[in-house]
Amino acid sequence: DRAMAIAEEDRLLRELSRAHHLRGNLLFPQGRLAECLASHQKALDFAREAGSIEAEARAFGGLGDGYYANGRMLSAYDAFTRCVKLARKEGFGRIEAANLPMCAITALSKGEWREANDYNREALALAERAGARRAAMIAHHCSYFALFEADELDAARVHAAKADEIAIALGAKRFEAESKMFFAELAMVDGYK
Repeated sequence: DRAMAIAEEDRLLRELSRAHHLRGNLLFPQGRLAECLASHQKALDFAREAGSIEAEARAFGGLGDGYYANGRMLSAYDAFTRCVKLARKEGFGRIEAANLPMCAITALSKGEWREANDYNREALALAERAGARRAAMIAHHCSYFALFEADELDAARVHAAKADEIAIALGAKRFEAESKMFFAELAMVDGYK
């Protein structure tokens, strides 16, 4: 709040974009989704006013997260793909790596299996090259979702285990809980066979 007040007073547009992006990211796991979206929209507005393509790409990623959490998958897909396109064009590899797995997940959620697979294969390769473990973890989640739905349970189990290993290494409790849910789903399906 103090940083935002100073940035507003001095009209530091990039800093305002960054602060709103950070605020949106903090509101996301709290489930304050309307506020999350509003903060990311302000981040985008300030990024454009500042003429910062990097801040604009980050803001699109934040909007994608907000739409995703609200179940607005088409809007999320649009925001994530815009983020990745800008990041790729301008050479912002870390932004691209962080958001590419979500292009795959949102493509999957709209039933575009081939597109999701293409995005995800690319996301896994980029995350590995960039050493972006969080992005790799999310890409393994997408692999799990696709393989579980395709009833390729052994392959799905491999991706659940990789996601869990990364979540533990990162201390990412929220994602660790998600991978444990994957193991529970697999155990439940195994019990029905």
